[in-house]
This record gives sequence, C-alpha cells and structure tokens, in this order.
Amino acid sequence: MLKGTIRQRSSECAAHTGLGGLAVAHSQRADENARAAGHMGVFLTLTCPSRFHAGHASYDGSTPRDAAQWLRTIWARARAELARGGVRMYGVRIAEPHRDGCPHWHAMLWFETSAAADGAVQVFRKHWLREDGDEPGAQRHRVSVMRMGDVGGAGYVSKYINKEPCCAVWARTWGIRPLQTIGAPFHDPAHGLCE
Repeated sequence: MLKGTIRQRSSECAAHTGLGGLAVAHSQRADENARAAGHMGVFLTLTCPSRFHAGHASYDGSTPRDAAQWLRTIWARARAELARGGVRMYGVRIAEPHRDGCPHWHAMLWFETSAAADGAVQVFRKHWLREDGDEPGAQRHRVSVMRMGDVGGAGYVSKYINKEPCCAVWARTWGIRPLQTIGAPFHDPAHGLCE
C-alpha cells in the first residue's frame, strides 16, 4: 500500500512549483556574499540509511515522514557539534524525493575558511554514518561532497532543481519542508560590515 501511494504521489509531481526559483535566489544571494567575503562553499548531498528506502532488502516500513525526521535529527546533532566548535555556516538546504519517495537533501553551505569547511564535512560524515555506516554503499553515498567553484551555489541548485523539480505534492503529503535557509551570511566586523 505504501509503495503504491508513494508512486502515485510521485507521478502527481509534474508541475514545477516555483520553489526552484526561490532556492536559486537564496543561493545567488549567499554566493554573492561568500565571494565578497572570501568564504568557502561546499555542496552536500545527504541521504538516509537503506532501511528508509522502500524496495530495499532492509526496508523497515518507514515512511518519507519518518526519513525526514531522521534527517532533521542528524542535522541538529551535526549543527550542535559545529556550533560548540565555533564553526559558523550559512546557505540553503533543499529536500527532494528519491524514486521510492524517501527524502534526501542537497545543502549548499558556506564557511569562513577552507579548514572550517573541511572540518564541517567530517562532522557531517561522522553523524550521517553513525547509524548503519557499514552497510553497502553508505561510505560512498550517504554524504556526497563537492567544492563550489566558479559555478557557485546557484549553479548547483539550478542543476538539481532542473534534474528533478521539487515536488510540492510530495512535500505536503509527507509534511516535509522542501526549502530551508541556513544562518545568515556573516562578515568580519573589522571590515566594517555588521555580523
């Protein structure tokens, strides 16, 4: 029953909702601030363990809502560790469905330094792989990382929005927040810009 519902909802996702434009606008604004401040950008794709994926041998009956809760919980743990370490970040996070309806996230994040970005990636990996990190494919797929180069965050957002437009029906059905801005761009007060 759940599998059929997911497929039906996914097939209703033909219309683009305009959310992609909002995500691109947020990432463009963050990108401009990052370039002006010399911040380092990373693009993360964050996925759930296989137990959340319908059709996988280890699927436990979890719904996309359950998977979204897992993502939020792990995100909160990682952010708390970063905050305790004094690592600040800002950016945009987008939720999209896999073919089976399970959510995954794309996060475009900017950090003050390359070292802060590297450290944050390690924190995300640690938290995302804590549960079932030894299952096949987890090390390679659970946390995917790309450094943002000249294309910038808006280019990466556009690529993923155009590849699989965000599905408002899917998000509403499962109570999933499809777009989240993260933090606010920060600047060094010594340069005359407020934090």
